[in-house]
Amino acid sequence: MESGNLKEIREDLLVLIEASDRPMLLISFELVEELSSSGLSMLITINKFIEQKGGQLRLTTFHPHVYELFTITNLDKVFRIYQDVADAKASLA
Repeated sequence: MESGNLKEIREDLLVLIEASDRPMLLISFELVEELSSSGLSMLITINKFIEQKGGQLRLTTFHPHVYELFTITNLDKVFRIYQDVADAKASLA
């Protein structure tokens, strides 16, 4: 993710989160081949906003080296991560 895109993505996600009383968000990383520390920071921020509103965030469909970044940083323990979209959708309640 490029930094210009990150700002736009963050703003779009915040609009979605603010529009919902209890946001349920599923983000697929299928097309993401690399993720910067800024991207990780954005996800942490988005997750906090969602949790403050009593919502849920699910992440899915990672390339192995992107998933490895989550495990190295222990963010795999912070986020609910699923192998595929169907499992992630089923976990939203």
